Amino acid sequence: MRSVLSRFRVIKRCLKCAIEVHQDRGTKRPDRSHIESSGNVFADTKVPHSEEALAKAQLVQKIIDSFEARCLTQTQAAGFLQIDQTTISALLRGQLSGLSVGRLLRFLMLLGHDVEITIKSRPQSRSRGRLLVR
Repeated sequence: MRSVLSRFRVIKRCLKCAIEVHQDRGTKRPDRSHIESSGNVFADTKVPHSEEALAKAQLVQKIIDSFEARCLTQTQAAGFLQIDQTTISALLRGQLSGLSVGRLLRFLMLLGHDVEITIKSRPQSRSRGRLLVR
C-alpha cells in the first residue's frame, strides 16, 4: 500500500515541477476550451450508473484512509476484512466492479466505523433522487 502512496506522491511532485518549469519560462498556457464539472467525474465522462460509481469511489477512499491510519499492509487489511489479499489489491487499484456498495459499507463497519443511512424526500428542483456519501 505504501508503494501506491509513494507513486501518487511522485506523480504529484512531477506535476508540480512541470508547472513550475512552465511558469518560469514565462509562457502562457494555450487557452483550451473546458467544460465545468458537475462534481461527479463519472457523470461527466458518461459512465453508466455514475452516482453509484462515485459513491463506491468515496467509500473506497474512506477504507484506504482507515488502512493508512492503522498502518495496515495489504495482507493485514485482508485478514482484518476477512477477504483475500488480491481483493485488497484490486480495491487499491480502483477495480471495484466486483464490490457492491453494501460490501464496502460492511468493510467500513469492520474497520470500526458507524455507517448511517438516511432516506429523505428529494427537493422538487430535481427530477430524481441521488446517492451521497459524506
